[in-house]
Amino acid sequence: MDGKQFIKAARQWARLNGVAFEIEKSRGKGGHQMLRIGSRWTTVQTGELKPGVFYAMLKQLGIPKEEF
Repeated sequence: MDGKQFIKAARQWARLNGVAFEIEKSRGKGGHQMLRIGSRWTTVQTGELKPGVFYAMLKQLGIPKEEF
């Protein structure tokens, strides 16, 4: 999964769960963006996500692995 796919799936998860979703491109550097779901933030890179980074981002956003 790459960063764009992650953002798309996170947007859908937030919509289904009634949680606020926001992307701030201005807060990221280079190929990174800041993603907020509810009150939790994470940094998303635009390239391919390694499994460890993917699961860390889910944990930072409070999204259960089973639901994503």
